[in-house]
Amino acid sequence: MVFARNLDTPEGPVALTDGSWLVVEGGQETGRVTQISPDGLNKRMVARTGGPNGLVVDRAGFIWVADCKIPSLLRVTLDGRMETIATACGNEAFLFPNDLCFGPDGALYLTDSGFLMDDFAPGGQIREDYMNVEMDGRLYRMDRPSELPAAPHERRAERPAALGPQPRRRPELPRRAVLLQHRAR
Repeated sequence: MVFARNLDTPEGPVALTDGSWLVVEGGQETGRVTQISPDGLNKRMVARTGGPNGLVVDRAGFIWVADCKIPSLLRVTLDGRMETIATACGNEAFLFPNDLCFGPDGALYLTDSGFLMDDFAPGGQIREDYMNVEMDGRLYRMDRPSELPAAPHERRAERPAALGPQPRRRPELPRRAVLLQHRAR
């Protein structure tokens, strides 16, 4: 049985207490959090993100989204307010955050495949040899994520086009984060 149709690359279904569902739609042109009615017939966009790949809802009702287009951890409300909470763990910039859950200890756990989207799908097209992309998978742990402040908005100076794209900065995450890392062999 198909419960809901016309979703663009759906991931991370989460059941809400009112019987509705949340999914992320990670399609190239979509990039959003979608709420689906309890009967599966209606849907509404909660928030447009970038490249959402996973979501979880905490006890306070915040929606936590792993976004891989602009590698980040987002906090979203059902009324569509969205904050970027983190783009890194300490000095480790997120590369391809994808799945997340809350552990029995109350911490938020976030996986990262350990490669950049542009390495996996240059220009939005998945490489034929995608299995050969060098991966450096990670598992992050963040204590009490509901207490984390939103990441400060970064100001970037304009970079002359002749120098290529702006280099990636590595913003700091509040100190309550820990990195667990596994290197693929």
